[in-house]
Amino acid sequence: GFTLFALFLLMELLDLIDACTAAKRTGQRLPAKQWRSRRLRISLLVGSTFLVLVMRYRHTGGTSLNMSPQDNPISFEPSQLV
Repeated sequence: GFTLFALFLLMELLDLIDACTAAKRTGQRLPAKQWRSRRLRISLLVGSTFLVLVMRYRHTGGTSLNMSPQDNPISFEPSQLV
C-alpha cells in the first residue's frame, strides 16, 4: 500500500533532477518559484505519507489486529512447513 507514495516521491525527485540538469545546461539556476513549488509538493507528499502511516497504525493497533482465516490463511495453517 505504501509503495504508491514512494512512486510519487520518486517521480517528484526525478522531475527535480531533470529541472536542475536543464538549468545547468543553459548555465542558469533554477528559479526560486520553482524551488518553492517543488519543496512544497515533496513536503506535502512526505507529510501525507507519514499521516497515513500514523492513522493506519492507530486504526489497527500496531500489529495486534487479529485477522480472520479469510484475510491471512497462511497464519492459520496447522503445519509448520507452510
